[in-house]
Amino acid sequence: SNRVERVSQTMGEKIEKAIKWRLRRGVLELDHILSGFYAKEYETLSDSEKKDFETLLELSDPELLSLIVYKKIDQESPLLNIIKKIHAYSSI
Repeated sequence: SNRVERVSQTMGEKIEKAIKWRLRRGVLELDHILSGFYAKEYETLSDSEKKDFETLLELSDPELLSLIVYKKIDQESPLLNIIKKIHAYSSI
């Protein structure tokens, strides 16, 4: 049981490191918004929202700028829910 907990914790740490690496953006504003959202909101997200956030981080800086900063969103986007949560966070 203890070994399973350690493996699980190690996997969690690897995922967290990967996310933190992808939070580093070339655009300072994106860096602040996404890092802040991760620090304050990530733990409150459902598993599917966490996956959506991780998928969002795979986008390029220009794509993220358009979605997060300029709010040019396709209302049919499968990432719409997580994008709206980031917008709500960033307008605080």
